[in-house]
Parts: sequence; structure tokens; C-alpha cells
Amino acid sequence: MTGNDYFLDTNIILRHLRQDHPALSPKASTIIRRIAEQKINAYIHSLVLHEALYVLEHVYNNERKDISNNISQLLQLENLLLLDVSKQLMQQALTDYASVRVDFPDCLYGAMVKERGMHLLSFDKDFQKLQIPTLTSVK
Repeated sequence: MTGNDYFLDTNIILRHLRQDHPALSPKASTIIRRIAEQKINAYIHSLVLHEALYVLEHVYNNERKDISNNISQLLQLENLLLLDVSKQLMQQALTDYASVRVDFPDCLYGAMVKERGMHLLSFDKDFQKLQIPTLTSVK
């Protein structure tokens, strides 16, 4: 991993696709554009996609076809890569989940970021509870 390696939290994808927040949506779209321009390497876990699909369908009532098309377009980005996790990393996430009041997906993402030495792109303040600094933009 290099200094240009970033883990992408679900809220970045949601703000980019929804364009529903005057301050955060443009930041999210800039991040996605930087990935598309191959200026940064971005990583996600399949759970990020699951969270995005669920929220788009069940919270925002988007059509499945539209959701599928939008997520498929993101997955076409060459510098957006899927990461897997080991049992050991999953155990670390479960340990964090048991001891810190943070949702399990965020515990997993935090463990992944720590293990791989990546930057975390997120608008979520809960990562502070895991002592993980977040970035909300990239150069």
C-alpha cells in the first residue's frame, strides 16, 4: 500500500450517488472523480456495497435497476478495488465491536484500515471512537 491508498466508507458512495447534501455530496463526487482519474487507489469491502444497496433501496426507495446500474458503474473504475479479510481481522473487528459503541461494519473497516495502513475516507464521526482518523477529501 502507498500514501495514495484510501478505504472508501459507504457514506462517500451514498452522498455521491444521491447528491442530496450541499456540502458533502460535492466532496464525495470529487473523491469518486479522483478515483476515476486514477489519482488515488480506493478500496472497499463487499459489506460497503451491501450497506449502499440496502440504504438506497430501503431508505431512499430507489429502484433496484437504477441501484444496480449506479453501483455497476462504480465497480468499473479501475482504481476501485475490493478487499477481503482474514479470520484474524474479523476477530479484531468483533473485539472492537464488543468494547466500543460502533456499528460492526465500521469496526471491520477500521480494522482493515489499521492493518493495511490506509487512509479512511468517511463523513462518519464514529471512527473517532476507534481512534482512526478520517479524511473527507483528497487532493
